[in-house]
Amino acid sequence: MKLKALTAGLFSVLALNACDGSSNDIAKEIDERATEAAVKGQWKSPCLDMGIAWEAVGLSSQVETYDFFVDGAKTVNLYGADNCTAAKIELKYSGDVNVGEENAQGNNTIDLNFTKVTAKVLDQQTADTLNSPLVPSCGFDGWVVGEERDVTAQAGDLNCPIGKAVSVYDIVKTGGSFIKFGKAEGDLDKSTPEKRPAVIDDAIVYKR
Repeated sequence: MKLKALTAGLFSVLALNACDGSSNDIAKEIDERATEAAVKGQWKSPCLDMGIAWEAVGLSSQVETYDFFVDGAKTVNLYGADNCTAAKIELKYSGDVNVGEENAQGNNTIDLNFTKVTAKVLDQQTADTLNSPLVPSCGFDGWVVGEERDVTAQAGDLNCPIGKAVSVYDIVKTGGSFIKFGKAEGDLDKSTPEKRPAVIDDAIVYKR
């Protein structure tokens, strides 16, 4: 995760830029570093509805957790019809994160560059279900509780209806105890820098 270390402090920013940078450049650098500091941490979503793809496995809700520390990681816990009480599958996306410039609306760009996704079954009933030939199981047999499997190559296939490990081009709003990401609408689906969302999704708040 390419969040810059803040140990040198903002005075270092001033010293490094005073000779060859304008006051606007210095202010921009200070703002980006302040946002990077605000983004660092672990952020958890509320209980979210899932799509229909995993209903055959008895899954209907999920919780997303972003870990923005040294490395960037996103964990998605999948649940049954229990309002996100006991997770059945854990998906983990790993990669790095870049926080960028502030836009005209006061939000910062954030790029989530995921390169790997793993899956881990958390209960025996779900393992038994995935080991049935009648449900999508990402092409693996013999699922075992607690065993993490690399499904990067299979993700997104019909037999593995989970999100691929891709780059996501987003915006972020920080608020001390919470962060919010951009709202994907129409062509602004976060798939390229040019398709970055224009507005924040106020309906989903990620808290520490």
